[in-house]
Amino acid sequence: MSLTPVHDDEGRAHFLCMDCKADTYTNQQYYMLDDRLWWRLIAPCDGYGMLCLTCVESRIGRPLDGTDFARVRLNEQQARICPELAERMIRPPRSHLFDETVFQTRNIEEARRSYLPDRTRIVLVAEAPPADPQRFFYFTKVRTRDALFLETMRTLYTDTTHAEASKLRECKEELLRRFQRDGLFLLDACRNPMPKGAKAAEKRRLIRAGVPGVCSVLKAVCTTNTPVILIAHPVYDAAAAELRSGGFNVVNSGPIDFPAMSRTPHFREQLPRALSAAGWMPKPSGVL
Repeated sequence: MSLTPVHDDEGRAHFLCMDCKADTYTNQQYYMLDDRLWWRLIAPCDGYGMLCLTCVESRIGRPLDGTDFARVRLNEQQARICPELAERMIRPPRSHLFDETVFQTRNIEEARRSYLPDRTRIVLVAEAPPADPQRFFYFTKVRTRDALFLETMRTLYTDTTHAEASKLRECKEELLRRFQRDGLFLLDACRNPMPKGAKAAEKRRLIRAGVPGVCSVLKAVCTTNTPVILIAHPVYDAAAAELRSGGFNVVNSGPIDFPAMSRTPHFREQLPRALSAAGWMPKPSGVL
């Protein structure tokens, strides 16, 4: 069964894949996944939209099989006219080796979504969630190796500048809520952690692949005038030019070092300059 014809541009736009922009109306990749899988792989600001079969597989890190699709008549009908869908629907289930990654990604994006500001004033874009997802910026029970959170708070708020890490971690929920109320939001250029031992070139390649997704989220959470700050050299090198050509307001004029070990002093110098360019003035958090 073919889909009802769509003639207007706005209607057709709903059928564009959220990642690669393929027209799922034209290629007939119109289907329904099992709800549990769909909600695990959707990013916080994707909202309503379509994903082509290839991009779903890219997000979950494995081939789709018959167990991934909802048991609805629509899938049966579309499989008759879409060979790519039919082939996946008859695949026998395999060991879902990457399901844990899906669960972790879902938890990360749920936490990020819970701190989305009502009005976004500044967006920070980092590389990727940490290799140990339990150290994620928006998780509140983190006890070690959370330099990005610690140094960002110390830069933003005057009463946290010299605070001990233990005190900042103790107040993390309150500080994140202040971060949210002040209109600040942190994204990652990549949905999943960087591969272990990834070199700069590999990181840049993965970040470039993630830029369309970053653009989609930025369009959903802010305007093109909203200041965007890119953190870490690979993010700036791989994404700055493309984001600017897409009309986004990247305010840092050069890379900002990630605050790890010897690079922390550089971060403490560079982030304030970018925040100043974004119109931010340090102030007390009122938390400590």
